[in-house]
Amino acid sequence: MKITIEIVSVVNRNMSDSFVDNMENGMRVEPYDTQVDTNMVNTKYYADGQVESVNYYGNHNSKLLSQEYYDNGQTAFLGNLVNGKKEGFWEYWHSNGRLSSYGDYVDGKKQGVWVTGYSNGTCESRGTYEDGVKDGLWKEWHEDSQLKSRGNYINGEKTGMWNYF
Repeated sequence: MKITIEIVSVVNRNMSDSFVDNMENGMRVEPYDTQVDTNMVNTKYYADGQVESVNYYGNHNSKLLSQEYYDNGQTAFLGNLVNGKKEGFWEYWHSNGRLSSYGDYVDGKKQGVWVTGYSNGTCESRGTYEDGVKDGLWKEWHEDSQLKSRGNYINGEKTGMWNYF
């Protein structure tokens, strides 16, 4: 049975308060009103006291920033949200602390250059997205950093000549 302690700090010009809720099997034991019209920081903890996630909220509970952690304390991901959708620069990590991927989101969809990495720290792929779909030149590498493939995508489909190494 996993027990998570959740601490929510509510902050605005006239008020500062904290709520502590116990969770059992993913269910809140003592619910509270989540429609607080103010700014909040929500921190969840693993049973051993390690931070599981930190989320920052704006008015009307719109999540602004989300950061989650592996149970070993390493960051799993970090990024911004606008109206509940991923927006701007996001980073993802492997549980060993090495970067897994990074790039931008626009309106919840991957956009522009994205880079992925192996858990040993070497680059796995690099390419571009257009409206959440692979588009343009993509390169992939083997874990030993040797080039694996190179080619183009158009609307998510491989096109033209691809080179494999």
